[in-house]
Amino acid sequence: MIAEGEFRAGSFYHHKESFPAAANRLQSLSEQYPLYSGADEVLWQLADSYGRMGDRFEDRAANAYTRIVKTTRSANTRRRVQEKLQAMNRPVPAADAAALERMKYELEKPHQSQHDEPRLDVPAARTCRWRRNWQSARPASGPAFR
Repeated sequence: MIAEGEFRAGSFYHHKESFPAAANRLQSLSEQYPLYSGADEVLWQLADSYGRMGDRFEDRAANAYTRIVKTTRSANTRRRVQEKLQAMNRPVPAADAAALERMKYELEKPHQSQHDEPRLDVPAARTCRWRRNWQSARPASGPAFR
């Protein structure tokens, strides 16, 4: 959820051509949430933002493109990024097998909500203390207040 909000903010800045603001949001997103499902798009917009900010940021753009090549599963994306790196006269790295397997696993496993399983770090007797206290404080007769 937080990563999605950061991505939307970064995409908004990128769309409005405020490239320093977009690069700032997208860079922090890629560092804090490396397993974010839209990581390829984050890195693509990050590299594009750095590329449009001038020659001073070419190294940062090349680093973002390199991360895309290492982690993307899409052959089309990899080909487009390799062309960008070659145009920048940068070496094209090989794909990282561990990162590709991790992304494949994340795509194939069913989505689980954080509320699907009970919390194991809190004993069940403590989870509803307020409810037990509230129910014991109700009068024995009369209408039930719910």
